[in-house]
Amino acid sequence: MLMSRHSTMQKSQRGFTLVAVLILSGLASILVLSSIKDNVNQERLSGNFQKKINARLMSERGIFDTMAEAKSYLDNNPTADVNELAANIVDLSKEDSTGLTYGEMKYKVQLVPDGDELVLSSTGKRFEGQSTLKARFKIVPASGGSAPFSSAIVGCDSVDLGQSGQIDSYNSGEAPYNELSPGTEGNVTTINKGENDNGADVTLGGKSPVYGDISATGNIDTKSSEVVGNRHANGNITLGPSSNFLRVSGNVLTRGNFLQQGGKVGGFVRANFDATMGWTQFILNTENQGYDIQYGGKGSFIDTKNNKKYEAAEYNVNPNVAKVKDSDSSVANYDASDPATNCDYLDIASVVTAISPNTSPLPDFTSRGSGGDTYTYDVTGFSGIKTSTWVEGQEEVENF
Repeated sequence: MLMSRHSTMQKSQRGFTLVAVLILSGLASILVLSSIKDNVNQERLSGNFQKKINARLMSERGIFDTMAEAKSYLDNNPTADVNELAANIVDLSKEDSTGLTYGEMKYKVQLVPDGDELVLSSTGKRFEGQSTLKARFKIVPASGGSAPFSSAIVGCDSVDLGQSGQIDSYNSGEAPYNELSPGTEGNVTTINKGENDNGADVTLGGKSPVYGDISATGNIDTKSSEVVGNRHANGNITLGPSSNFLRVSGNVLTRGNFLQQGGKVGGFVRANFDATMGWTQFILNTENQGYDIQYGGKGSFIDTKNNKKYEAAEYNVNPNVAKVKDSDSSVANYDASDPATNCDYLDIASVVTAISPNTSPLPDFTSRGSGGDTYTYDVTGFSGIKTSTWVEGQEEVENF
């Protein structure tokens, strides 16, 4: 009987140990599962945070890429406004576009004009992560533009500068004028579209440098003069013969033909039609803004060492240079109050008409001058009564 009880007690103890082990194993499993769950949650949170950061970076990438596209477009179309930008940067602004893809990261940018500002809404995605960034930009001309008196010389029908006529600028609030260090905002522009829409030309004499941009509704012929700035014309642009000097420090944009007869161009060249360059003539494109030259017509490049390469197909592409604003009132969105499209944007002609005889709103007045002379202004016009000195006491009436 004793052996039987002892055997039974040993069996009971072995059973209790098994239960204890199972309980401890269960608790350990719960702890392990809880730890795994926490790790999974932390991993998911880290992954979501990473996706959010990547989405944010892609939305920023969209803003920067769009601004690069806008800058490139403005380089070729310097007179473009925010509406034109929004309409032409279509690869990044289509509603049905999926944007550009970098691995599993994407962005899509919408451009919406808002008055004189351009609103960029860039949405970046990385798997489930999404981030939207908005930016507002305003086009501010570096020089020139359509503000009153923004150009040094404005010609309605043409600008023709003779020899030794330098055009430059200076800020009197900063320092006195120094002809050895001239400012570069002495812009020259023309306005009228001319007969047969041939525009208004700009012609520089033998030595008439311009320190500023030139924008012409017609042709630009700088002969042997230099331009520190850009040239933009609706007609042809000609660089006259000269020695190996920098003839244009900036870019050359023409809706017509480009003819370089001498010197160097510091920026790039864009021509909608033919392009011609002679020996030892260079396009430096110092800021590497795309191709040195693009032209839509025939190319003639005879210098095998320096410019013969421009006959290749990648250069023979029409750049569709934007039109310089002119006085054509039939175009869409024509604004008669814009100084760039109207020589009389202040409507001086109507003011002159308002003070002509029989229509003047000015009050009558009489003024007495020296020697007893009397001058009268009334609705009938301007008249004067002058005391003559050659016949004493005699008065004669003079009507003006």
